Amino acid sequence: MFKSGLNETEKTEWNRFVIGQGGNFLQSWQWGEFQKSLGKNVFYLKNNDWQALAIKHDLPLGRNYLYSPRVQLRLPGGKSSIEEIINLTRKEKSIFLRIEPVGTNEDELKEIGFVKTKDIQPGKTLVLDLGVTKEELFLKMHEKTRYNIGLAERKGVKIRKAKYNENDFEIFWKIMNLTAKRQGIRIFSKEYYRKEIQINDGDFKNFLFIAEFDGKPIAVNLLNIFGKTATYLHGGSDNKYRSFMAPHLLQWEQIKEAKTQGCQIYDFWGYDEQKWPGVSRFKRGFGGREVVYPGCFDYPIDKKWFSIYKIARKIM
Repeated sequence: MFKSGLNETEKTEWNRFVIGQGGNFLQSWQWGEFQKSLGKNVFYLKNNDWQALAIKHDLPLGRNYLYSPRVQLRLPGGKSSIEEIINLTRKEKSIFLRIEPVGTNEDELKEIGFVKTKDIQPGKTLVLDLGVTKEELFLKMHEKTRYNIGLAERKGVKIRKAKYNENDFEIFWKIMNLTAKRQGIRIFSKEYYRKEIQINDGDFKNFLFIAEFDGKPIAVNLLNIFGKTATYLHGGSDNKYRSFMAPHLLQWEQIKEAKTQGCQIYDFWGYDEQKWPGVSRFKRGFGGREVVYPGCFDYPIDKKWFSIYKIARKIM
């Protein structure tokens, strides 16, 4: 069974299942509605013991594919569940189904016809278990990280937590652009971030954390809280104030806020010492354990168009 929308009771039941399975905010109904606001078609698939959010991505020449991020799979026993989403992919005349699963491994997926492709979401992350005191969390950090948190405090950096308002959003957007330009990275559109930050509904909350010195914003982060998990999604800083160590204090204040909100996990959302050595070293300073996901996989439906798609991606 699949739907393109949920009523209020179904929304509550949907997220209860996701959270109960230890699932990710990318499978929440709020994320589905966010994708709709960006112009995507969204499907909610559900049976007695399994569910999946799938997002339809349009391609040139009237083609499309379905994408399900961080979907819970239980293979091989749960093979009938993945068959449901494959059947939907056929019904939508999609070229292929793309998934980034949890609860399975690469060999099981390859056995039923999936092929590995480039990750969309982070393939690895670093998480802190918050089931200890704040004092214990602080002591488990690297000595230099603790020092930098104290340094930011001594220099007079102040942290402010806010939900969406246009003024704070403009601060966030300006600093994100400064960071992207400095690091030579691509970021989402302004409208994407605006709509994402505005999602605050029940068990899904987004907060802006802004570091200020003498009233001037010098660093920003976006923190998501879904169920019992806090996730550091986006962040940036003004390089003129890099010696103030504001990003260290931002993370520490967010970790404390996550504990206050009753979270059990703090997810740094992406960790790879080879791809992102500086950022990963920064995150590692806070402690935590590494989590590795199976990766991203495609299931070809139309093999001819799937081959054309792969060739086009290499050229672009």
